[in-house]
Amino acid sequence: MRSRMIFLGAFALVVVVMVIAAASQTGSPQSGEASLAAKSGHTPEAVPRLKRHLFAKTALYTRSANGMQATARSLEEQTLDVTTVLSNVGGYDWLRIVNTAKGIDGWIMEHLTSAVPDMKIPKNGLLPIGQERVDRYAALPHDYKPADLVNLDMQYCRIRQIQMRREAAEAFARLHRAAKAAGVSIYGFSGYRAYETQRQLYLNRITIGERHRQRYVARPGHTEHQLGTVVDVVGPDIRHAAMHSFDSTPEARWLRTNCYEHGFVLSYGADNRIPTGYGYESWHIRYIGKAAIPAWVRTHLDPGHEVARRYAGR
Repeated sequence: MRSRMIFLGAFALVVVVMVIAAASQTGSPQSGEASLAAKSGHTPEAVPRLKRHLFAKTALYTRSANGMQATARSLEEQTLDVTTVLSNVGGYDWLRIVNTAKGIDGWIMEHLTSAVPDMKIPKNGLLPIGQERVDRYAALPHDYKPADLVNLDMQYCRIRQIQMRREAAEAFARLHRAAKAAGVSIYGFSGYRAYETQRQLYLNRITIGERHRQRYVARPGHTEHQLGTVVDVVGPDIRHAAMHSFDSTPEARWLRTNCYEHGFVLSYGADNRIPTGYGYESWHIRYIGKAAIPAWVRTHLDPGHEVARRYAGR
Protein backbone atom coordinates (compact mmCIF):
# COMPACT_ATOMS: atom_id res chain seq x y z
CA MET A 1 0.00 0.00 0.00
CA ARG A 2 2.83 2.37 0.88
CA SER A 3 4.58 1.83 -2.49
CA ARG A 4 1.26 2.41 -4.31
CA MET A 5 0.77 5.73 -2.48
CA ILE A 6 4.31 6.83 -3.37
CA PHE A 7 3.69 5.94 -7.03
CA LEU A 8 0.40 7.88 -7.12
CA GLY A 9 2.02 10.88 -5.48
CA ALA A 10 4.84 10.92 -8.04
CA PHE A 11 2.36 10.55 -10.91
CA ALA A 12 0.29 13.50 -9.63
CA LEU A 13 3.43 15.67 -9.44
CA VAL A 14 4.34 14.87 -13.05
CA VAL A 15 0.80 15.77 -14.19
CA VAL A 16 0.97 19.13 -12.40
CA VAL A 17 4.29 20.04 -14.03
CA MET A 18 3.06 19.05 -17.50
CA VAL A 19 -0.22 20.94 -17.17
CA ILE A 20 1.38 24.15 -15.88
CA ALA A 21 3.80 24.11 -18.80
CA ALA A 22 0.99 23.48 -21.29
CA ALA A 23 -1.18 26.18 -19.72
CA SER A 24 1.52 28.73 -20.42
CA GLN A 25 1.18 28.15 -24.17
CA THR A 26 -0.50 30.76 -26.29
CA GLY A 27 -1.24 28.92 -29.50
CA SER A 28 0.33 29.25 -32.90
CA PRO A 29 2.62 32.15 -33.76
CA GLN A 30 0.86 35.21 -35.11
CA SER A 31 2.15 35.96 -38.63
CA GLY A 32 1.26 39.64 -38.25
CA GLU A 33 2.70 39.98 -34.75
CA ALA A 34 3.97 43.43 -33.91
CA SER A 35 7.70 43.69 -33.28
CA LEU A 36 9.99 46.22 -31.71
CA ALA A 37 12.41 45.61 -34.53
CA ALA A 38 12.39 46.83 -38.10
CA LYS A 39 9.96 44.80 -40.20
CA SER A 40 12.52 43.59 -42.70
CA GLY A 41 16.20 43.61 -43.52
CA HIS A 42 19.14 44.30 -41.25
CA THR A 43 18.84 48.08 -41.11
CA PRO A 44 18.91 49.48 -37.56
CA GLU A 45 15.93 51.59 -36.62
CA ALA A 46 16.25 54.33 -34.01
CA VAL A 47 13.59 54.38 -31.30
CA PRO A 48 12.84 57.35 -29.02
CA ARG A 49 13.09 56.80 -25.26
CA LEU A 50 12.20 53.11 -25.30
CA LYS A 51 12.64 51.17 -22.09
CA ARG A 52 12.75 47.38 -21.78
CA HIS A 53 13.14 45.17 -18.74
CA LEU A 54 15.86 42.53 -19.05
CA PHE A 55 14.58 39.53 -17.08
CA ALA A 56 17.43 37.06 -17.59
CA LYS A 57 21.20 37.21 -17.30
CA THR A 58 22.74 37.59 -20.73
CA ALA A 59 25.95 38.47 -22.50
CA LEU A 60 26.43 41.90 -24.00
CA TYR A 61 27.04 41.63 -27.75
CA THR A 62 28.90 43.74 -30.29
CA ARG A 63 27.95 44.01 -33.94
CA SER A 64 30.42 43.14 -36.67
CA ALA A 65 30.38 42.30 -40.35
CA ASN A 66 29.93 38.66 -39.36
CA GLY A 67 26.90 39.35 -37.16
CA MET A 68 26.63 39.63 -33.41
CA GLN A 69 29.55 38.57 -31.24
CA ALA A 70 29.28 37.93 -27.51
CA THR A 71 31.62 39.92 -25.28
CA ALA A 72 33.04 38.89 -21.93
CA ARG A 73 30.62 41.23 -20.17
CA SER A 74 27.29 39.97 -18.86
CA LEU A 75 24.23 41.87 -17.67
CA GLU A 76 21.96 40.98 -14.77
CA GLU A 77 18.21 41.66 -14.56
CA GLN A 78 17.55 45.39 -14.88
CA THR A 79 15.58 48.03 -16.78
CA LEU A 80 17.45 49.44 -19.76
CA ASP A 81 17.18 52.35 -22.20
CA VAL A 82 17.05 51.18 -25.80
CA THR A 83 18.37 53.40 -28.59
CA THR A 84 18.11 51.14 -31.63
CA VAL A 85 16.36 47.96 -32.74
CA LEU A 86 17.55 45.51 -35.37
CA SER A 87 15.57 42.71 -36.97
CA ASN A 88 16.52 39.11 -37.67
CA VAL A 89 20.28 38.94 -37.37
CA GLY A 90 21.32 35.36 -36.82
CA GLY A 91 17.67 34.46 -36.31
CA TYR A 92 17.05 36.97 -33.52
CA ASP A 93 15.82 40.52 -33.03
CA TRP A 94 18.26 42.79 -31.19
CA LEU A 95 18.20 45.89 -29.01
CA ARG A 96 21.06 48.32 -28.68
CA ILE A 97 21.48 49.67 -25.18
CA VAL A 98 23.69 52.56 -24.12
CA ASN A 99 24.40 53.65 -20.56
CA THR A 100 27.46 55.88 -20.38
CA ALA A 101 27.44 56.01 -16.58
CA LYS A 102 27.67 52.20 -16.38
CA GLY A 103 29.97 51.86 -19.36
CA ILE A 104 27.36 49.90 -21.33
CA ASP A 105 27.24 50.14 -25.10
CA GLY A 106 26.18 47.04 -26.99
CA TRP A 107 23.37 44.70 -28.06
CA ILE A 108 21.10 42.19 -26.31
CA MET A 109 18.49 39.73 -27.61
CA GLU A 110 15.04 41.28 -27.69
CA HIS A 111 13.24 38.09 -26.62
CA LEU A 112 14.90 38.27 -23.17
CA THR A 113 13.15 41.56 -22.42
CA SER A 114 9.62 42.65 -21.58
CA ALA A 115 7.71 45.91 -21.85
CA VAL A 116 8.03 48.48 -19.07
CA PRO A 117 4.55 49.69 -18.10
CA ASP A 118 3.85 53.24 -17.02
CA MET A 119 1.04 52.17 -14.67
CA LYS A 120 1.39 52.69 -10.94
CA ILE A 121 0.26 50.14 -8.38
CA PRO A 122 -2.28 51.72 -5.98
CA LYS A 123 -1.38 51.96 -2.29
CA ASN A 124 -3.83 49.17 -1.49
CA GLY A 125 -1.87 46.85 -3.77
CA LEU A 126 -4.84 46.22 -6.08
CA LEU A 127 -5.32 47.18 -9.71
CA PRO A 128 -8.99 47.85 -10.63
CA ILE A 129 -10.59 44.61 -11.80
CA GLY A 130 -11.36 44.55 -15.49
CA GLN A 131 -9.45 47.72 -16.33
CA GLU A 132 -5.95 46.27 -16.51
CA ARG A 133 -4.43 45.77 -19.94
CA VAL A 134 -1.97 42.93 -20.26
CA ASP A 135 -1.17 41.00 -23.45
CA ARG A 136 1.78 40.32 -25.74
CA TYR A 137 2.36 44.04 -26.18
CA ALA A 138 1.48 45.51 -22.76
CA ALA A 139 2.91 44.31 -19.46
CA LEU A 140 2.22 44.50 -15.75
CA PRO A 141 4.80 45.80 -13.27
CA HIS A 142 7.14 42.92 -12.49
CA ASP A 143 6.57 43.37 -8.76
CA TYR A 144 2.76 43.34 -8.96
CA LYS A 145 1.08 40.77 -6.74
CA PRO A 146 -2.58 41.35 -5.79
CA ALA A 147 -2.98 41.94 -2.08
CA ASP A 148 -6.29 40.05 -1.82
CA LEU A 149 -5.33 36.60 -3.14
CA VAL A 150 -7.17 33.67 -1.55
CA ASN A 151 -7.04 29.93 -1.99
CA LEU A 152 -9.87 28.64 -4.16
CA ASP A 153 -11.69 25.90 -2.28
CA MET A 154 -10.57 22.46 -3.48
CA GLN A 155 -14.12 21.49 -4.39
CA TYR A 156 -13.76 23.92 -7.31
CA CYS A 157 -10.27 22.74 -8.31
CA ARG A 158 -8.69 19.86 -10.15
CA ILE A 159 -5.05 18.71 -10.13
CA ARG A 160 -4.03 21.26 -7.49
CA GLN A 161 -5.34 24.13 -5.41
CA ILE A 162 -5.05 27.55 -7.01
CA GLN A 163 -5.17 31.18 -5.92
CA MET A 164 -7.36 33.99 -7.21
CA ARG A 165 -8.34 37.45 -6.08
CA ARG A 166 -11.17 37.18 -3.58
CA GLU A 167 -13.92 38.70 -5.78
CA ALA A 168 -12.88 36.55 -8.74
CA ALA A 169 -12.77 33.40 -6.60
CA GLU A 170 -16.28 34.02 -5.30
CA ALA A 171 -17.53 34.62 -8.85
CA PHE A 172 -15.92 31.39 -10.05
CA ALA A 173 -17.60 29.45 -7.27
CA ARG A 174 -20.95 30.79 -8.51
CA LEU A 175 -20.05 29.88 -12.09
CA HIS A 176 -19.14 26.35 -10.99
CA ARG A 177 -22.49 25.91 -9.22
CA ALA A 178 -24.43 27.26 -12.20
CA ALA A 179 -22.63 24.90 -14.55
CA LYS A 180 -23.30 22.02 -12.20
CA ALA A 181 -27.00 22.84 -12.23
CA ALA A 182 -26.85 22.72 -16.04
CA GLY A 183 -25.28 19.28 -15.95
CA VAL A 184 -21.61 20.11 -16.55
CA SER A 185 -18.68 20.23 -14.13
CA ILE A 186 -16.11 23.01 -14.50
CA TYR A 187 -13.00 23.20 -12.33
CA GLY A 188 -10.00 25.48 -12.12
CA PHE A 189 -6.49 24.10 -12.45
CA SER A 190 -4.37 27.24 -12.91
CA GLY A 191 -4.99 30.66 -11.40
CA TYR A 192 -2.66 33.37 -10.14
CA ARG A 193 0.87 33.00 -11.47
CA ALA A 194 3.69 35.12 -10.05
CA TYR A 195 6.10 37.03 -12.28
CA GLU A 196 8.97 34.80 -11.19
CA THR A 197 7.00 31.63 -11.97
CA GLN A 198 6.18 32.91 -15.45
CA ARG A 199 9.81 33.88 -15.96
CA GLN A 200 10.96 30.34 -15.22
CA LEU A 201 8.25 28.85 -17.47
CA TYR A 202 9.28 31.12 -20.32
CA LEU A 203 13.00 30.48 -19.96
CA ASN A 204 12.39 26.74 -19.74
CA ARG A 205 10.41 26.77 -22.98
CA ILE A 206 12.60 28.85 -25.27
CA THR A 207 15.56 27.22 -26.99
CA ILE A 208 18.66 28.97 -28.25
CA GLY A 209 18.66 28.86 -32.03
CA GLU A 210 14.87 28.73 -32.36
CA ARG A 211 13.86 32.33 -33.00
CA HIS A 212 10.11 31.75 -32.91
CA ARG A 213 10.00 29.39 -29.93
CA GLN A 214 9.32 32.29 -27.56
CA ARG A 215 6.03 33.04 -29.32
CA TYR A 216 4.43 29.96 -27.81
CA VAL A 217 4.59 31.16 -24.22
CA ALA A 218 3.98 34.53 -22.57
CA ARG A 219 6.95 36.50 -21.35
CA PRO A 220 7.03 37.40 -17.65
CA GLY A 221 4.79 40.41 -17.01
CA HIS A 222 2.79 39.71 -20.16
CA THR A 223 0.43 37.04 -18.83
CA GLU A 224 -3.09 37.68 -17.52
CA HIS A 225 -2.44 35.05 -14.88
CA GLN A 226 -0.43 37.62 -12.90
CA LEU A 227 -3.66 39.60 -12.44
CA GLY A 228 -5.14 36.95 -10.15
CA THR A 229 -8.48 37.22 -11.95
CA VAL A 230 -7.83 34.48 -14.51
CA VAL A 231 -8.56 30.79 -14.23
CA ASP A 232 -7.73 28.00 -16.64
CA VAL A 233 -10.51 25.44 -16.47
CA VAL A 234 -11.10 21.78 -17.22
CA GLY A 235 -13.89 19.27 -16.85
CA PRO A 236 -13.81 15.97 -14.95
CA ASP A 237 -11.37 14.52 -17.50
CA ILE A 238 -8.05 16.23 -16.78
CA ARG A 239 -6.54 14.86 -19.98
CA HIS A 240 -8.12 17.90 -21.67
CA ALA A 241 -6.34 20.38 -19.37
CA ALA A 242 -4.71 23.11 -21.47
CA MET A 243 -5.38 21.06 -24.60
CA HIS A 244 -7.38 22.09 -27.65
CA SER A 245 -9.37 18.88 -27.21
CA PHE A 246 -11.13 20.73 -24.38
CA ASP A 247 -12.86 22.84 -27.03
CA SER A 248 -15.16 19.96 -28.01
CA THR A 249 -16.23 19.11 -24.46
CA PRO A 250 -19.64 19.99 -22.94
CA GLU A 251 -17.83 22.23 -20.45
CA ALA A 252 -16.27 24.36 -23.22
CA ARG A 253 -19.59 24.65 -25.07
CA TRP A 254 -21.31 25.82 -21.88
CA LEU A 255 -18.58 28.38 -21.18
CA ARG A 256 -18.77 29.92 -24.65
CA THR A 257 -22.28 31.19 -24.03
CA ASN A 258 -22.63 31.31 -20.24
CA CYS A 259 -19.39 32.54 -18.66
CA TYR A 260 -20.39 36.16 -19.39
CA GLU A 261 -23.41 35.93 -17.09
CA HIS A 262 -20.99 35.45 -14.20
CA GLY A 263 -18.61 38.25 -15.09
CA PHE A 264 -16.05 36.17 -17.02
CA VAL A 265 -14.84 36.55 -20.60
CA LEU A 266 -12.87 34.37 -23.00
CA SER A 267 -9.78 36.55 -23.38
CA TYR A 268 -8.42 34.43 -26.20
CA GLY A 269 -11.70 33.30 -27.72
CA ALA A 270 -11.95 32.36 -31.38
CA ASP A 271 -14.40 35.24 -31.97
CA ASN A 272 -12.40 37.94 -30.20
CA ARG A 273 -11.72 40.68 -32.77
CA ILE A 274 -9.30 42.65 -30.55
CA PRO A 275 -5.75 41.31 -31.13
CA THR A 276 -3.82 40.18 -28.08
CA GLY A 277 -0.98 38.44 -29.89
CA TYR A 278 -2.02 35.13 -28.34
CA GLY A 279 -3.70 32.13 -29.89
CA TYR A 280 -7.11 30.64 -29.17
CA GLU A 281 -7.54 29.12 -25.70
CA SER A 282 -11.02 27.82 -24.91
CA TRP A 283 -10.00 27.01 -21.31
CA HIS A 284 -8.75 30.49 -20.34
CA ILE A 285 -11.35 32.79 -18.75
CA ARG A 286 -10.84 36.14 -17.08
CA TYR A 287 -13.06 37.82 -14.51
CA ILE A 288 -13.83 41.48 -15.28
CA GLY A 289 -17.08 41.84 -13.32
CA LYS A 290 -20.68 41.74 -14.51
CA ALA A 291 -20.92 45.51 -14.92
CA ALA A 292 -18.11 45.52 -17.49
CA ILE A 293 -19.49 42.67 -19.59
CA PRO A 294 -21.83 44.62 -21.95
CA ALA A 295 -19.07 47.05 -22.98
CA TRP A 296 -16.57 44.20 -23.43
CA VAL A 297 -19.02 42.27 -25.60
CA ARG A 298 -19.71 45.29 -27.82
CA THR A 299 -15.99 45.89 -28.27
CA HIS A 300 -14.73 42.36 -28.72
CA LEU A 301 -17.52 40.41 -30.44
CA ASP A 302 -19.20 40.95 -33.78
CA PRO A 303 -22.79 42.27 -33.54
CA GLY A 304 -24.13 39.04 -35.02
CA HIS A 305 -22.49 36.87 -32.38
CA GLU A 306 -24.95 34.94 -30.21
CA VAL A 307 -23.64 36.57 -27.03
CA ALA A 308 -23.57 40.04 -28.62
CA ARG A 309 -27.24 39.71 -29.61
CA ARG A 310 -28.10 38.73 -26.06
CA TYR A 311 -26.39 41.82 -24.64
CA ALA A 312 -27.64 44.26 -27.27
CA GLY A 313 -29.29 47.19 -25.56
CA ARG A 314 -28.03 46.35 -22.08
